[in-house]
Amino acid sequence: IAPIHIPLLICLNKTSVADEAALRNALDQRLQQEQIHHAGIVAIPYSGNPGQLAGSQATALLRERAAALLAVEPAAIPPAQLHDLISRHWSAWTGPLQRELVAGSWWQSELEAGLSEALGIYQRDYLHNPHYSDSLQRAMLSLLELLEVPGAAAALVRLRKLLTWPARKLQDLFKQHFPAAGKGDSNQEAKLLTEAASHLILAMRHRVGEQSVAANDTSTRWWRNLADRLELEAEPLQNAFNQAIDAYQVDFERDIRAAGERLYRYLEGHPATLNSLRAARITTDAAAIALAIKTGGIGLNDLILAPAMLSFVSLLTEGALGRYMHGVEQDLKAQQLTAVDTQLFAGVLYSTLIDLPQRMSAEGCYAIPQSSLAEAEQALEVLAS
Repeated sequence: IAPIHIPLLICLNKTSVADEAALRNALDQRLQQEQIHHAGIVAIPYSGNPGQLAGSQATALLRERAAALLAVEPAAIPPAQLHDLISRHWSAWTGPLQRELVAGSWWQSELEAGLSEALGIYQRDYLHNPHYSDSLQRAMLSLLELLEVPGAAAALVRLRKLLTWPARKLQDLFKQHFPAAGKGDSNQEAKLLTEAASHLILAMRHRVGEQSVAANDTSTRWWRNLADRLELEAEPLQNAFNQAIDAYQVDFERDIRAAGERLYRYLEGHPATLNSLRAARITTDAAAIALAIKTGGIGLNDLILAPAMLSFVSLLTEGALGRYMHGVEQDLKAQQLTAVDTQLFAGVLYSTLIDLPQRMSAEGCYAIPQSSLAEAEQALEVLAS
């Protein structure tokens, strides 16, 4: 505070009578060397009786000097001197806070990188994997429903229900006695998404732990608080993500049905192809029912790979209709990727994890936002002008 010339009253506390003069002289010389002006030095001797000390001459002198300084209206500090003082120490004073803010930026960038990696895994292992990405197949099944031949549709539906009733009843009984059976592989998309979220959360916990161990400055406590909060929220976040998967898949069924309707509208503009597919539709039903009788039930992939379905699919994938189907498939995958990114990765994981530093304990931290530091730096610039 010497550069801004604030009146300085110094108290040498608990001195001995023998050392008082030497201490006072040494301190006065040091202050002169540093060009620090002062309003006086008062020495108060050590006393084992505080009550006696309170009324001593030294204490009275300290009160008198302090009262005299407080009674004088302080002079305004020249802005240039104040700016010079703050600027000289600004880096040192704000250094620990800057390290916390850098840590917060690291957290955001690592989280965004982790989410991008998780989304890439979903694309590679599901959307671009012909064994698992079944959205177009489900759209084709929606198209099959739209291709029901008037007059024959009701009879075929009743026949399908009648012939597959025993298999469906057995499946229901099996699920009641073994509820865990059939879960997981039956919904490969949900399985992959759950694993992607679990991998991301575990990876972020590992990276934060590494930073906490590596930090050797005032940011250590910040990293530890973040690690504690992440550990606390990891399991609830995973559960919320799993629930969001179910909601997303229910919502996306509308897009799949819309894709089937889009294919049907295209076929309405090509009557010859539409009639051929309707004829193949009846044959497909007969083959599907025969397969259901033999296997005791039909899964999606079984239906697509049935011999009659293969001929049906070949009609869909030939010529102009095949090119149109490919476009529908690409659009459907793009919609699916956007839905997963928006509803799950951004809507659940990112929105929860990005605010983790604000929800963690502030104990041992400065916890001052970047906006406050920016306002202070702007005020410092104004002071200079």
